[in-house]
Amino acid sequence: MSTCLKIGNLALTGTQVVSALARYQLLEPFIEQIFLDSVLQTVPLTEEDVFRALTGRAGANAPVDFEAFVAEWLQQRQLSKTYLEGVIYRQLRIEKLKRLRFEQHLQSEFLRRKSEFDQVEFSLIQLSNLSLAQELFFRIRDDQAEFGALAQKYSQGMERQTQGWVGPVKLQQLPQSIVQAFVQGRVGGVYGPFAIDTHFWIVRLEQMYQARLTESVRSELRDQLFSKWLKMSARSVMQDTAKLQIVGAQTDVKASAALPEQKAS
Repeated sequence: MSTCLKIGNLALTGTQVVSALARYQLLEPFIEQIFLDSVLQTVPLTEEDVFRALTGRAGANAPVDFEAFVAEWLQQRQLSKTYLEGVIYRQLRIEKLKRLRFEQHLQSEFLRRKSEFDQVEFSLIQLSNLSLAQELFFRIRDDQAEFGALAQKYSQGMERQTQGWVGPVKLQQLPQSIVQAFVQGRVGGVYGPFAIDTHFWIVRLEQMYQARLTESVRSELRDQLFSKWLKMSARSVMQDTAKLQIVGAQTDVKASAALPEQKAS
């Protein structure tokens, strides 16, 4: 009897499951995780790694009775050992893999993409009426009208609640016309109106923050490099017909039995 996946009254064969994964665009992320499991077998996870992660105590040594500590930790959180080994240990290995594989590339990656992490604070008025936007722009630029008061009265976005103040936000997350104005402009400069989607923006640059390689930025870069590597690896597997095949039920069973367990080594 062949193996199938039953969902309600629907029974799917292995071929149908694969077809469904491809149709719903889930095959690639599925292969990513299978490939990742094979890589995680090579990532050592020590008792110290686990203890530090579970307690948040960097540099601490694991207790002599590590198993008793784990049992108590699980009991306090009403978690099973299966969950610990299958989910938590796996995630710890993923984070360790990111550091082992990509830490040495963070400095060069940051320097190459530094502008993506620059941040700004700015004031914003957005309006759907171009004539009113032009009028307010000239009142602010030429007549020194109070930007915050006009934003509170006229702006049609959430910034109305903060008298137009926005940020800090990443510069590259803003529309390109706004980015260009801020990069070429000066702090205190008023620019616009810019046509952004269905509105017109008037902006004033309040502060520009040059990016630094903080731990937050390092973490973001690690995640991005890891995600890119994993996608490329999965696509390589999908393009290799020798590595991606639909086979018989008995072979399926043997393959699934070989999936790695996630235990601390």
